[in-house]
Amino acid sequence: MTISLSLKGTYKKAAFEDSMKYLARLSGALNNYAEDMIKDFHTDFQEENYIAYGKDGEARLEKKVAMVQLAFHPAAQPVMIALFHPNHIVVNAETAGVGPGYHQYLCDMFKAAALPLKITWDIANSSDPTGYFANANRSALESVFLRWLGDQCADLQDLYGRGERQLSLALPTLDRFPHDGAVATPLGPRPASWLDAVCQEPSRGKDMFAWWDAGEGGNYYLGRALSHLWLQARFRQPMTEGETASYADMLNCLEEAYKLAPQLRYPWREWDDFLRMTDRNDHLTAEVGGKADAESGARPLFGYRRGDYISVFPSGWHVTLPGVFAEQFGEGGMWTGWDDSRTVQIGTITAPPNGDGSLIPAAEIIRDAPPLGMGRGEDYERNEEGLISKGNLHQANEDNRIFWRLGTASAVDGNMLVVTINFDNEEDKDWAMEVWKSIYFSPPQ
Repeated sequence: MTISLSLKGTYKKAAFEDSMKYLARLSGALNNYAEDMIKDFHTDFQEENYIAYGKDGEARLEKKVAMVQLAFHPAAQPVMIALFHPNHIVVNAETAGVGPGYHQYLCDMFKAAALPLKITWDIANSSDPTGYFANANRSALESVFLRWLGDQCADLQDLYGRGERQLSLALPTLDRFPHDGAVATPLGPRPASWLDAVCQEPSRGKDMFAWWDAGEGGNYYLGRALSHLWLQARFRQPMTEGETASYADMLNCLEEAYKLAPQLRYPWREWDDFLRMTDRNDHLTAEVGGKADAESGARPLFGYRRGDYISVFPSGWHVTLPGVFAEQFGEGGMWTGWDDSRTVQIGTITAPPNGDGSLIPAAEIIRDAPPLGMGRGEDYERNEEGLISKGNLHQANEDNRIFWRLGTASAVDGNMLVVTINFDNEEDKDWAMEVWKSIYFSPPQ
């Protein structure tokens, strides 16, 4: 179980608007509402067909659904807004991992959007387990979050007691981050003693929420900055526009939090590291640097991406990769991660079932996979626990650039993962082989 806000309603668009134009106007209005608080607001528009099923079970193609995903907080999954024919609007947002302040904020924002955007929310058919959208009861809202937290920690405590490790709680990603604690939370790992304490009294676990309080006080800004540090920061110069925006938002939030609440506990060393990347030279930079020097060695450095992490794909494939990698999804769902001298490209392929509905065997899929080295280099094979994989390591020459390439294809019944690893330095051969050996499949839950 999780805590989410699922709103349903109807809307009226202007005569000149189609669904996508209305979505753009809606997104702009929400952007204006969020301008002072949401620093890295961005949108991802989509339009695609959807299937409706009649009473007889026959599928028919309906008109297109227009969708947009809006990113409001670094500890949250994007909020999804969809418009369905003829005039229905649906909003879905998971809020459990961020906190009651975030849940309240989204409720207030979508209520405020109703009048100017001519939306009528159908409260009876919407879903809000906290009840806040309907009654604005803050006390009840907090009680639901604490009850959820207590239940989650009781389950995790049981798993930990049975020997399970590398547990996580309410992370906004499928990826897994190795850690030294009992459970990874959006604001860092927590020890087993934390689980015990929260099971006894859930309010002791409020420190895992990035946005507990209402509004935008010092705790809000610090929680937002810590979310960036733990979940997204690569601790190097930014390599993409998204990283640049994330770093800027993090630094702005730290500065704003310090103005509003200087008594809070700040990540002085991490703050100092990122200020040095900006070449700032002012009083705040000097003050943060001094506090960072005084704190040196007092605690482990923040950030899940300081080491390797396990990248988990929705199809069920897992690959261990360097946390320092920049990353992006390209056309066709191709994932690319890279640093200055290494690049990894990953694509998944789902094989259509046989005529009898059975999955195509892994051996057949891997047999029909395209050749990896075109007769060059060294070939490798893996065959373990239902997974069959082959690899080829060779030198490649593209655009007058010579580099090493490890091409791999891995298959389980009905599914294949293609991973291509390029690297400039021969000493990275062992690293590339370890990436290939780390590939495994676990059916998605």
